[in-house]
Amino acid sequence: VREVVEFAKHIPGFSTLSQNDQVTLLKAGTFEVLMVRFASLFNVKERTVTFISGTTYSLEALKSMGMGDLLGTMFDFSEKLNTLELSSEELGLFTAVVLVSA
Repeated sequence: VREVVEFAKHIPGFSTLSQNDQVTLLKAGTFEVLMVRFASLFNVKERTVTFISGTTYSLEALKSMGMGDLLGTMFDFSEKLNTLELSSEELGLFTAVVLVSA
């Protein structure tokens, strides 16, 4: 969550919003921003997820651990987002739009 706050501070105009508006946007948009950022952890072709620790699990193994519904939704989202083949700059802009649209 700290990374989302730091990211938001670099969005032009975000710091000019009232503190209440900033907090409202962060509360409403943090999950969506994390979804966008975590999309890169999913390997759609191999149907795997690599955690920040570096450990890779198959989608099926994670589902067998009880992570089915949310994980399936995240995987589907990641698959669609990855088909856009956004550059890091485009992904940053998209993430900013996601946050300020929350």
